[in-house]
Amino acid sequence: MPLTAFPFLTATAVCGLLLSGAVQAQSGLSRCGGAAGPALPDDCMLEAPPLMLGFDYTPTTADLRRGNLSITQSTPEGGTRDVTGPFEVAGGLQPPVLRDIDNDGLAELLIQSRPAAYDVWVLNADGFYRIAGRVRAQSLAQISQRGALIVGEVRDGAGQITETAYLLDGAEVVTVFRMRIDPDSRSCSLIDGAAEAQDWLNADVLLAECEARDWND
Repeated sequence: MPLTAFPFLTATAVCGLLLSGAVQAQSGLSRCGGAAGPALPDDCMLEAPPLMLGFDYTPTTADLRRGNLSITQSTPEGGTRDVTGPFEVAGGLQPPVLRDIDNDGLAELLIQSRPAAYDVWVLNADGFYRIAGRVRAQSLAQISQRGALIVGEVRDGAGQITETAYLLDGAEVVTVFRMRIDPDSRSCSLIDGAAEAQDWLNADVLLAECEARDWND
């Protein structure tokens, strides 16, 4: 079907659609996506206009469960290029994704480099993604927004949940507080004094809100 069949598309959007296909064909990489498997993710690409992000996984073990990741960031015309890595990653992980985790209208790049850990990359002043820190979460589904906070949850083998709240402060991920949640006793407790150190947080309110959660969820 010709693009003229979609009159609502602006010239910029049409150009973007055409460029998207051309960039993907030129890179030879498929789009990142799919579920995690036992081995390293396949090489793939993401588009973060005006950048194309290419992810090159190189196994370092025979079972493909460990490897190195290099990231190439380039403009479609190839005029600007930046290569980061290689850095070590584990297998059985989700492919990289673009997601706005702090609700600022800009997508962050999330790379799962370890089980239950996502490296957060943000656009820097130089126009490229740079690592800002790490969020602990079992999966992408366990990363949520709570007001200005980014909250990640990890469940251990005994069913205990560790909830960590972060702020994305410019180009740095800052830990605000950590909470231990016990579904059996339906209780919550702060793991360290980080919450008390924040003059804009009330530890008693945090605990009360935590224990008022839907425990059947």
